[in-house]
Amino acid sequence: MIFSRNVRIPASTSPSDLQRSTLSVTAGVVRKVFVRWRWGSANLCGVRVRYCEVVHWPYTLDEWIISNTNPLEIPDSLILDAEPFVFVIETYNEDTRYPHTVWVGFDIVEATAQDLLAQMTLLVAR
Repeated sequence: MIFSRNVRIPASTSPSDLQRSTLSVTAGVVRKVFVRWRWGSANLCGVRVRYCEVVHWPYTLDEWIISNTNPLEIPDSLILDAEPFVFVIETYNEDTRYPHTVWVGFDIVEATAQDLLAQMTLLVAR
């Protein structure tokens, strides 16, 4: 199932004064993350997504997915097993004149026994 949200980012929103939006999802496994920027943002905006207070896309706290015209699809296998099932979408817009919009989507499927086994294997390896 695809869960998605259009996020409108006001002008003059810096990374230190970012905007937060939420998207409620369901338990399962994130198979793919989609990011689509509307035309005109030209490297002026950024987006990142948190789940359970941890930045998951991109993969580190000090990185952003920067606006451009290329559609972005990130394959993943993140298991969503802890409530609340909410993504926090953080954005900024350094354009001083115009707001911009980003569409963020998530393909989430039901977790299988193989997914859970893979997660347990990772935990044991740590």
